[in-house]
Amino acid sequence: MLTSGQTISPPRAQQFHAQVMELFTIPVRADTEHGCGGYSGPPIPLRTGISSNMAVLGSIEPGNSFSLAHQGLRGEWEYLEVSDEEGTFVTHGWNQDTPRNMGDVCSFSAG
Repeated sequence: MLTSGQTISPPRAQQFHAQVMELFTIPVRADTEHGCGGYSGPPIPLRTGISSNMAVLGSIEPGNSFSLAHQGLRGEWEYLEVSDEEGTFVTHGWNQDTPRNMGDVCSFSAG
């Protein structure tokens, strides 16, 4: 039973809230988006914030897809959301080594 002031959040909103709570540096949504499907490069660690000293949340692995839909920050840090081959969310976080030429490491790219 809900009490006064409580609301029911849709699952995606709950997932996003949980993701944000894991981060030290909060991403800001950009007005453009691009991504990579079928990543084939080496694993890329994703961190809680924009420093190589921050904790690793997960990594982009071969076969994953990832999207970049948030504003990059100083030092070329970018926030990525990663999904598996079926499109299911896997992990997220900040990385400074996102491939610049996605055609070399992605089966397809968009954006």
